[in-house]
Amino acid sequence: MGHFRSESQLPLYSAQTASSSSSSLSLGGSSNSSSSNNAFDGSSSEKKAYQDHNKSWHKTYPDISPSSNRSNIRSKLEYAFSLFPAALAAINARMLGGGRRRPLPLLCFCLVSLLVLASLTTSEEYIPDSVSASRAKLSSFIEGFRRPIKLPKAPPTSDITLNDSGRQEEWVSPTPPLPLTATLRERLEALWNAPLGEPANWVKWNSQTCSRERVKQAQNDWITQDAALIWHSLNSTDVKRYRKGMIDYLVECEKQGLMDPANVGEGRGLVFTAGNADTFSRVLLTLKILRNHYNTSLPAEIFSFPGEMPPPELLDEFVKYNATLRVIEHASRDESRAKNYQIKSDAIVASSFAEVLYLDSDNIPVAYLGEHDGTWSSNVTTERELIWNAPSYKRLGVMFWPDYWKTGPMNPIWGIIGTQCRDEWEQEAGQILIDKRRHMDALLLANWMLDDWQFWFHISDGDKDIFRFAFLALRKRWAVPGRYVGAGALPGNTLSGFCGHTMMQHDHLGNPMFVHYNLLKQIPSGVGRGYTWGRTRQTVLFNGGRPEAEGGEGSGDVEADMIANAAADGTAILPAPAGVRYRAALERGLYTRFHGGVTSALCVDIHYEDPRTSVEREKDLAYEKKHPIFDDKKVKQEPKGHITHGKTKKGDEIAINWELDPLYVNWWKDEPRLANFEKAFYEEGGKPNGKGF
Repeated sequence: MGHFRSESQLPLYSAQTASSSSSSLSLGGSSNSSSSNNAFDGSSSEKKAYQDHNKSWHKTYPDISPSSNRSNIRSKLEYAFSLFPAALAAINARMLGGGRRRPLPLLCFCLVSLLVLASLTTSEEYIPDSVSASRAKLSSFIEGFRRPIKLPKAPPTSDITLNDSGRQEEWVSPTPPLPLTATLRERLEALWNAPLGEPANWVKWNSQTCSRERVKQAQNDWITQDAALIWHSLNSTDVKRYRKGMIDYLVECEKQGLMDPANVGEGRGLVFTAGNADTFSRVLLTLKILRNHYNTSLPAEIFSFPGEMPPPELLDEFVKYNATLRVIEHASRDESRAKNYQIKSDAIVASSFAEVLYLDSDNIPVAYLGEHDGTWSSNVTTERELIWNAPSYKRLGVMFWPDYWKTGPMNPIWGIIGTQCRDEWEQEAGQILIDKRRHMDALLLANWMLDDWQFWFHISDGDKDIFRFAFLALRKRWAVPGRYVGAGALPGNTLSGFCGHTMMQHDHLGNPMFVHYNLLKQIPSGVGRGYTWGRTRQTVLFNGGRPEAEGGEGSGDVEADMIANAAADGTAILPAPAGVRYRAALERGLYTRFHGGVTSALCVDIHYEDPRTSVEREKDLAYEKKHPIFDDKKVKQEPKGHITHGKTKKGDEIAINWELDPLYVNWWKDEPRLANFEKAFYEEGGKPNGKGF
């Protein structure tokens, strides 16, 4: 199945001619549009000229200014820049003349003055020639950091015509999803017709929902620092180009029948990716533990880059544990990178299963997963406990699990996919539960993005958020587990404190589900049988810890929009029961920090602090002054403003106390799914460290 996508079959991008008389865009099938659209019927020489033009189109910035304004604005800019040498001469003369030698403030003043003047003389409708030249140079420089999108031999044609000329942009906050029954055409039209503002306008709009006060503690700063140059080089022309690339690719995939539910596979199964000996050994360990300790017989498929095979002694073991080895033939590794994630979506798409549980090689489920045909054993689990039966998964067809971080408002992804920034956890893609029959379009879009991973890894921290971004681009939503990710840890502290090394992910009821030991591999020594796992720092269940309680967080029916953009009283994008609202509000105060790594192991720990903005605090204090609180002796308490009051749809009161820490330590010996996990890990040959990813 590694042949299902080739460059000859699937065009990745087609540009529009700059000479078109309108900016309409025609995609996929047959077209009845005029010659101003992309359909081409010219001679071979004209077609070659058209193709040559397309190859350079993404580097050009068409001048859309009124010609009458050009000379006036250019003269102002030329005058402004002419002041710069004079300012430098004045600074130099002052220094030589014995004046106070502080050239830096004067230089800064000159630069700021020039920037202000430039901003006053430049409008959104005009890009001066000199600025265009500078931008072109920067664009050329940036091409050294990202691979340009490949162009097809000819533009695709379609009965889908999307017109962006003279449209009225609606900046709707928050960006709404489309109905579950929406067609691919409707989803692509929503993507194309989303607001197309410049990056600065998007940052302003994003700050409404992802202000610094809201996301600063949990924001993913690594990618912000690493990719700043790439981010600041993008403009609305680039945004339009990437959107069109997405649309063209999915239209072509649909034409080739790649989204036909009859062609996506059948039954349920496990999908892994593996490469070197360590990763193959870890996948085998997962299969042994599932088969021998958690009664799971689901078939498995393990995908690799070409040329990667497990050691010969493992081949018979994989056959024994019902695992098939597969290769993504068209993929290639980047030998300069320690981690190569980019075949994850390929593996899910190419698998022979209709419903997939994808797992990283260092991720072990700790619950029964049912059978290939969708049945399950009532002797092992109940219908309600089986992860495939989660109400939110059955309704939406996909479940994603949270990471420790949030995507900030400056990330250009929001402009590219036309979605306002969402104050929500990023995706941790060590496990993905998905029904391909319902979401092959989003998986193929993730494929398209990962094919150009050299660019998209500057937008997503590796591959993990590519799936979330693909779903948001198509206006889709996903289920989330019943509890936020926990930090699985050593049974005792290291020199730097609580040592979390495992992402403990939960099922829809909030029970332990996946032991993703991603940091454990990096601990070189001191960890072994009896001293590997012992506890988890995790959040409480806001229904009193009773998974069977109706309407609470642990009821197992939570989706992303019930958590995203939560206000202080827990109201999010979608209405939710009281327990989910408590969760949505208090999760805003969670943040993660690394520690150690010098004289002790590199560890992670989760913390909590009152996350309310200054405006929210003032509002709560004003409420408390108006509605005083009395203690048991009917003595009026001093207002502290530490409680947010709200109402449910039934009129019941919600009172969120921000002084109560929602985190606690849960001991593995008290968890039925985890009590014997460490013993099983070492009995089946587990090793706490390794080189592979």
